[in-house]
Amino acid sequence: MTIQRRLWIFNLILIIITIVLLIGVSLIITKNFQDFIGLPARDDQIEPLNRTLLRADRTVNKTIETAPDQFLNPEYLHQIDDFLNSSSTGLIVKRGDEVLYYSPFLESLEAAKEKILSEQHKPDQNPGRIIRLSDTLFMKIIPFQFTDQSSGTLFLVNDATSVSRELKQFKSSVINTLILFLIIIISINTLMTYFLSKQIVNPLIHLKNAALQIRKGNYNFRLPTHSKDEIGALFQSFESARKQLKKSEETNRKFEQNRNELITNISHDLKTPITTIKGYVEGIMDGIPKSKEKEDKYLQTIHQNAVHMESLIEDLFLLSEFDLNQSLYQFENIDIKDYLTDSYEELQFNLKEKGVQLDFEAHYNEKIPVKADRQQLKRVILNIINNAINFKNSNNPVIKMILTETADEAQVEIRDNGKGISEEELNKIFDRFYKADKARSNYSPGTGLGLYIARKIILDHGGRIWANSQSGHGTSIFFTLKKVD
Repeated sequence: MTIQRRLWIFNLILIIITIVLLIGVSLIITKNFQDFIGLPARDDQIEPLNRTLLRADRTVNKTIETAPDQFLNPEYLHQIDDFLNSSSTGLIVKRGDEVLYYSPFLESLEAAKEKILSEQHKPDQNPGRIIRLSDTLFMKIIPFQFTDQSSGTLFLVNDATSVSRELKQFKSSVINTLILFLIIIISINTLMTYFLSKQIVNPLIHLKNAALQIRKGNYNFRLPTHSKDEIGALFQSFESARKQLKKSEETNRKFEQNRNELITNISHDLKTPITTIKGYVEGIMDGIPKSKEKEDKYLQTIHQNAVHMESLIEDLFLLSEFDLNQSLYQFENIDIKDYLTDSYEELQFNLKEKGVQLDFEAHYNEKIPVKADRQQLKRVILNIINNAINFKNSNNPVIKMILTETADEAQVEIRDNGKGISEEELNKIFDRFYKADKARSNYSPGTGLGLYIARKIILDHGGRIWANSQSGHGTSIFFTLKKVD
């Protein structure tokens, strides 16, 4: 069952309960009003007493107790009858079987005199009992004795027409009020259910549609909400999940693209040296090199290509470890000046054999260490220097390492005097598999991964790496490492 249907069912139940309660309240109000005005019940029980007859009974009883002979005085009879007439009550006085006084008020009601007087002689009548003569006519018989001990009887007859009319009007008013109240309650409940349904069900419908879009793989939509309630919080959580899924989808797409590109580049970079090695080996097997010098040249070419493949495979292995987020670092606090000094002393002899001069300058006066992995930092330096060697100046190649500092970082510059890099290519040198030689031939130096790996390592250290170059004037590659407080 849907939430919207549940809301409407709850609204219907609430309306039914309201109707039942209103009917019960109306019956109670009517009964209490009837009791208040003193109308006897249909079974002619004394309770509740007619209040008008009760007041008239008290009035005449005072006279009976003090001066019963006053009911023989015509002037007094007219006076008390006028008083009783003001409350729609008429008076009849009998002495024995003789009627001494018959109220003109009763004449105007066209009440049957014989019927009224005959009630006195019914065996089931008890003194003080209220007698119902008709729907609106009630009577009370009061026996008494005059001073001379003769029997007398008073008949108090009350006309409840006006009271009955008021009761009907009251009932009608109560019914109309209850109907109006019921209409208002139903309208309010219906409107509240509608707006509540709109505020709850409609957002859930939007959420369902959004979930269907995500199920189809579409993340290019927004799920805005302006409410600050639980539904708003749910929308915000769903929107955050959508953004995360979209980001993951883009990352996966990019990873897949990089993977395809990686496979393509690996195939290209491995195919050339393998083809070269295969060709030279077949040449040796066929006896093409006739001299020792030519055979050594063949073997040297095979060795160079094998070294190139080994370097490529080693870089690819390291790259795969980076992509798998494996822990490759063992960070420690190192003295960067001493570290670069040791690296310089180690590298200068190897570079000298290749005809490259290596210089080192340090402008680092503070003894504040940096946090780094010694092995990975060495790989960064070697990759940058090897990149400089691959594109070195043919005349007197020089590579210089310069250590400087800022307030928070140690900065290392590795500068060469090679042919430089154009501004267009400068923005791409840290990309994976990028080479300045677009042909990617066997004579293209490097694997195209050195600077990419160097950038990855420096960024993982929390540092920065960038390059400055001018075509024909050499290239400088900078990287920074955070100082340790």
